[in-house]
This record gives sequence, C-alpha cells and structure tokens, in this order.
Amino acid sequence: MAIAAIAIALTVVPARAAELDAIVFPVTINSVPRGEIPIVLRDGDVLMRRVDLEAAGLTGPMWERLTIVSRLTGTVDTINGTDAVSLRSLTPWVRYEVDEANLELSITVEPTLLTSTAVTLQVGRPANIEYPADRSTFFNYAVSTIDGLTSPTFFGELGYSTRGLLFYNTFSRAPDTGFSRGLTSLIRDDRANLRRFTFGDATYITDFLGGAGLIGGVSVSKNFSLDPYFVRYPSFRLQGAALTPSVVDIYVNGTLVSQQQVPPGPFELRNVPLTGGAGTTQFVIRDVFGNTRTESYAFYYSTGVLARGLNEYSYSAGFRRQGFGSESFDYDEPVVAAFHRRGITDDLTLGARAEVAERLWSGGPAAAFQSALGDTDLAVAASSDRGHPGTAGSLSHRYVTRRGSVGGSLRLTSREYATTSLAFDADRALSDSTIFGSLLFTRSSLTALVSVLDQRDTPDTKRAAVQGTYLLNRFTNLFVSAGLAEVDGVRQPEYSAGVSIFLGRSTSTTLGVSRRQGRTQATVDVQRSLPVGTGYGYRLAAEDAEGTHSGNGAFQYQTGFGRYELAFSGFDGDAPSLSASGGLVYQRGNFLFTRPVQESFALVRVPGVPNVRIYSNNLEVGRTDQQGEIIIPSLLSYYGNKVRIEDRDIPMEFSVPAVERTIAPPYRGGALVEFAVRRIKTVTGTVVVRTGDTEVVPAYGQITATGKGVTLISPLGNGAEFYLENIAAGTYSVAVDYADGTCTFLLVVPETTEAFIKLGRLVCAAAENPKS
Repeated sequence: MAIAAIAIALTVVPARAAELDAIVFPVTINSVPRGEIPIVLRDGDVLMRRVDLEAAGLTGPMWERLTIVSRLTGTVDTINGTDAVSLRSLTPWVRYEVDEANLELSITVEPTLLTSTAVTLQVGRPANIEYPADRSTFFNYAVSTIDGLTSPTFFGELGYSTRGLLFYNTFSRAPDTGFSRGLTSLIRDDRANLRRFTFGDATYITDFLGGAGLIGGVSVSKNFSLDPYFVRYPSFRLQGAALTPSVVDIYVNGTLVSQQQVPPGPFELRNVPLTGGAGTTQFVIRDVFGNTRTESYAFYYSTGVLARGLNEYSYSAGFRRQGFGSESFDYDEPVVAAFHRRGITDDLTLGARAEVAERLWSGGPAAAFQSALGDTDLAVAASSDRGHPGTAGSLSHRYVTRRGSVGGSLRLTSREYATTSLAFDADRALSDSTIFGSLLFTRSSLTALVSVLDQRDTPDTKRAAVQGTYLLNRFTNLFVSAGLAEVDGVRQPEYSAGVSIFLGRSTSTTLGVSRRQGRTQATVDVQRSLPVGTGYGYRLAAEDAEGTHSGNGAFQYQTGFGRYELAFSGFDGDAPSLSASGGLVYQRGNFLFTRPVQESFALVRVPGVPNVRIYSNNLEVGRTDQQGEIIIPSLLSYYGNKVRIEDRDIPMEFSVPAVERTIAPPYRGGALVEFAVRRIKTVTGTVVVRTGDTEVVPAYGQITATGKGVTLISPLGNGAEFYLENIAAGTYSVAVDYADGTCTFLLVVPETTEAFIKLGRLVCAAAENPKS
C-alpha cells in the first residue's frame, strides 16, 4: 500500500506551487517547547516546513505515509525554499491550536509519530568506578595442630598480580606426607571480552552428565564474573507510549523498582530488573496534567538460558594430575574437556560437551529452554571407556512463583557410562530422581520432597519428607521436619524439630531434637560469628544421643594481621587444637601484615594520619596505623567496592578533597587507594607599600598570592591586615592592589607543623609614582 502511494505521488502533478511568506511563532509539540519556527497561517490552516517537524521528532513509517497523502491531496507550497506540509491534511493524527493573541502554536500528535525512546533500567557499573592495575603481591599462611602442639600442618598461598596477569601458587606440609606443591598457574583475564586464560594447573567441569578434574595444561573459558554488571540472561522489555512528557513508575510483583522520565512518543523499558520465576510487572504513566494510565504484563523469567547470540564455553587440554595434596608433580594421561552453550533465542539455549582421555571418550548435546510453564534442562550423552560403551540422560524442570515452587529432576546412567572422573567400573547412581514443592507465606514456609536413589553396587535409598519453618518473631525461628527413609529395603521414620534464637546481630543459639537411622539425639549450639574487623567469635556445641554425650567448642579472635582459633572437645579428653592464619602484602614498596587475603584486597592510605576509621561497602573494617595505612583483605574482584574514610577522624588542621572511592581490583590482585590529605595552614600579617622613603598602608585593598598551582585572595583591613587560608609551604608571588596602584613582592611560607603562622609586618617595595 505504501509503495503504491509513493508511486502515485511521483506521478501526480501538484495543483499549485508557491513560495509563501512565513512568520515566526513559538511552537510546542505535545507540551514540549520546540523554539521559534517559521509558519504560514492560511484560511484556518497552518503550514510548516517538513524539515522543522522532523527536527521536532516526527518520524517513522506512519509519518512517511501521512506526508505522501498530504502531497496527493494538497498543494506543494514552499517556505524559505523548503517543502511545506499542511497540518489540516494530517488530522486526526495531528491536531493544532493557534493563539494569535499570544503568538503561540500548540501541536498535539499521536505518540506513534514521534521518535521512540529507549530507557535501560538495569543498574550498571558506577560512573566513577576505578579499575586499578597496580603491581601487588600477597602471601597467605595457615598453621594448625591436631593434638596439642604436635603434628603441625602448614598451608601457604602466594600470588603476584600485574596488568591483568596473576601468578598463583599454593603449597602445604602435612605430618604424614611432608611438603607438597599445590596449584601453580598463570592466569590472564581479558576483561573486555570476558575471557580467562589459565596456563598450568586448572580445574575443569562440564555439564550435568560430564566429569570434573584437575589437569596441568591450558584452559580458556568465558567468565562472566570478570564483569559483574554484565547481564547474560535475556532482558525483559516493556513498551508503551506517552502523549506528553511523563513519569513512568515500574513495579515488579507490586514493588516499585524504578521511576523514569520519558518524552512524548513511544518508549521501550529495557532490562527491567526481575526476580526468577513467574510474576507480574506493571508501569504507571503519569503525564504533565496528572492523568495516569496503568498497563500490566505477566512474565516468567529464567536464569537457566542465555540471551540471544551469547556464548558460554570452557576448553581445557592437558595432563591429568594425580595425588593432589600429597604429590607435587604426578601427571599422567592427556585429557581434553570442553563444553559450549549458545543462546539461539531468548527462550532456547543449545550446547554440547566432549571429554577425551586415553581410551575414553564421552559427550553429548544439551538444551535449556523457558516458557510460561517454567524452565527445563535436558541433556543426553554417550561414552566408551576401554571398550565399554555407556549412555546417560538428565531432565529437570521447575516452575517458580512468588508463593512457592514445584519441580523435579531425573538422571539416568547405564551401568558402564563413563566420564573423565567416573570410570566404567565405578559405582554410580543408575537413577537419581527428585520431586519437590514448596509454599511461601509471610512468616512461614512449607516444603515437600521425595527422592529415590538407585545405586549400582551399594544399597538403594528412598526418602520422603515434609519440612516447615515459622518465624515466631524477629528473634525466634521454629523449624520442623518429618518423613520416612528406606535404605536397602528397611523403612524407618525420620524427624527433627528445633528453635533458633538470635541474641543480637552476631550471636545465636539453636536447640533441637532429631531422629536418624533409628537413633534419637538432642543438640544445643551457641555461636557468635567473627566481625568484619577486629573482634572475637566462638562456637559451643553439645549433643546427647541416647545417653552418649559429646561436645566441642572453639574460640576465635581476629586482629588486623591474623586470625586465631583454639578448638577443644569437652568429653573425649583430647588435647585442644590450635590454628593461626594471616597474610603478608607487598604493595607500592610497603610490606604489611594482614588477615588472610581472600578474593582481592586494597592498601588504603591516608598519609600521615593514624587512627582513621575505614569502611568497605559501609562496614567498618579497621583503623589506619601510625603511618596512616590499613589493608582491606576481602574485596570483591571486578566489582565496584566502595571504600570510605571517616572524615570526622581527620584532624582539623587537615583537609581531604574526597572521602570515598569506588574500586574494582583484579582477581586475587590488590589496589592502592590513597586519600590525599593536606595540612591546612593559615597565614596572617600586615603589609605596607614603600615608595622611596615613604610608606603607605594599603587599607581596604586586596592581596593575591599565586603559586603551587593555586591562587589565594585576601582583602586588606583598615591596618592592611591579611588572612590566607589553606596555603601550603613554599614561595608565592603576591600582588597588592590598593587605591594608588599595584605593588608585587615574594611571600615565603615556612615549612612548619604549626597550623597558624604569623608573618608580622611585610614590606612591598613599589616603584616611584605607581599610578603611572
């Protein structure tokens, strides 16, 4: 239809073509001012240049069709040499009102004629995030004894990071095996492409039916943790249209998740933040006149599929490592393991797995898909190990809502199915099936579970249970479970019940009674978790199983440079065990002791200012030492960790330009986070201007001091007193501006620890007749 209209338009000769005289009017389109635009008023009609309307946002296929119809039914007039369009010919898609008294033109167009607006709702990386590439080294150690001070064991971990490269090594010593090397790897992270390369020791894991293991070789994988802000799942989009500038409130399951301002026209809300499972989302549009419109949509959101066109993979090749933990260089047969998944559509992800070793191969396809009925995973596989063929398959499905979930899984293997971590002659579950359902309420939950495990060589197990929890109040939680278990044909009841009581932010106690395998026992457990910073924790547990008593406990203490634990048994008479762990960091020429470094770390420096509280993601982690430094040993890699100093701990004589930074250190790497402080100096004095033998007091003038990259200004009092704040030690060029002219001299601010410096009477030597 549109092509035919265009063809007709090209052949129609306009009835009249004329150059029109225009006047300039302020124009608004859908309540948005568009500035002053030339228009022509003619017999109640308004003519405007097409280019002006398109510059104001009119676009799209419908706009093209309307302009073609306007040419066919009207005339081809021009304004300032450019084709004009009759607004009357565009009704009802375009409506207009002319206020000739106030010289205003108001136009209202249907939203479909306006430029579409795309709004991304997903919270992205902070705008001020920093990705440091500092050279850093850490060493972690852990020493423990099993029986008093005898039989010590030792574990060490060493890492060196620079510019996306990490050298990593672990080693240990055990009383029975002696010293052994652990993992030795060179890891390169390609953050831009979300790829991780590992050279040396690496673990691999494939899919539901695949194997896992440790090899020495080369591995490359798609690693989404290199960018925690990257959304790998299909994005959920909402579309709507606004007639005027509007505010859109977006709700997910009744909770407001975002509020966005949109201009007139169609809009698309991308990456709406959803929770997994089924739910409803709605957006409420409020225009400039207070009118509201609500639209609702149902959704099912799965994190088991990939977004369309996105790949996830891992490829590993090397030699299988044996005797890990006791042998340092025991490598034998070559192994190749790989898996690859790709989002075919936003609802379907396909993949495949392959594993090859000496006289073994195993592999097969897999699929994941989502629909309004839930999300499903399916995989099939075949194998051959030393001439013994095997097959396997797995199927799982779940449906999740705000009020609960239901689902199940089934995994089947033949008697001789094999992978690189499962030999054909090893025992395995020939079938492993589970069916579950759960209900969630405001203060309670209820779950039913049935599982059947059919082993090839060992006894089969069947279990059915119902579990429930009830939040009595903010401090007390009740739990109960009841069911039946059948092991090797013998059926026995099982149950448990108890209460958990929270005694503050970090302390809790649990009382319970249970029956398993024909044995009833009662337990009590009290524990206090370690704080993020310096402090202590403990754990005490006691058990009575039909007259047999047992118990154990541990006391933990954490400092800024280590973590220590004393563990003991209260009934068997064994000697207590001791353990200690800590770390050593080398960063920017500094060695600092710290608690064990976890994923990533940072050296926070407030130069020369001790005892300043430091916060990581709003949790206090400690205070700076005498040099103004502290190590934060537990930052998340590649994630924007907010590191903040307590500005109230900064002495009054110092100024600090910023008190918070957002740092994303590399994996197992460190960052230097320095908060530059400057000692504030206040300089006072008086100044006179000497011309020959005459001295003049430049009352009510002004002095300007320039130097050290800053310019400082102070007015002069009745006696030419000046006052310069926040000035650093050094030499400054000073200009004295007063009624008789300008005089310049050099001002020297001495290096001193004093915050208030009195310079006394200063003399500025001026030339004769300064006004000339």
